[in-house]
Amino acid sequence: MQLGSLLSKNRKVINIVIIIIALIVAFNIFKAHDQAIKGLQLQKENEIKKNEALGLLGRLDKRLKAYKDFLPKKDRSAFTAEVYAIAKELNVKILSLKPQEQDEVYQAYTKNSFNLSINTRDYEALGKFISRLENAGNVYMVDLLEIAPYTDLSGAGEEESAAAVAQSKGLLVNLKVGTFFYRD
Repeated sequence: MQLGSLLSKNRKVINIVIIIIALIVAFNIFKAHDQAIKGLQLQKENEIKKNEALGLLGRLDKRLKAYKDFLPKKDRSAFTAEVYAIAKELNVKILSLKPQEQDEVYQAYTKNSFNLSINTRDYEALGKFISRLENAGNVYMVDLLEIAPYTDLSGAGEEESAAAVAQSKGLLVNLKVGTFFYRD
């Protein structure tokens, strides 16, 4: 009987050892899968962050394209044509229109400035002219405004000059107007 009880005890010990080995193997498998799941979760979070960044880049790209479409390509003749058309419509006399020699260059755009001298009959006409200019199809910004009484002294003698100063013909307005162009 001792042999039978010894075999029975050995089987119990073997069964316990097999169960312990199975538990160790199961724990190691669980641990490996848990690490794989944590790695996949981390990868998922990184991919979500990348998608958010790509979405933001897409929105910024759309905004950049909108600004690019809004700001015209460099065309100084379009500015002069638009200014002359507005002046003609509002009965404003353009005395001179000169582009400045140096453009202001920024990272995404260039600002061209023009010196513009005009003659208007009154402040209301000046206000309408500036309003129409700033609300025109292209982006224009009045950077400087100087106003003085306008007198036409061309061909006048000394006595006529004094009389002309006394009777001014509206306003002499000097403007510095900036327009913006998208840089490629």
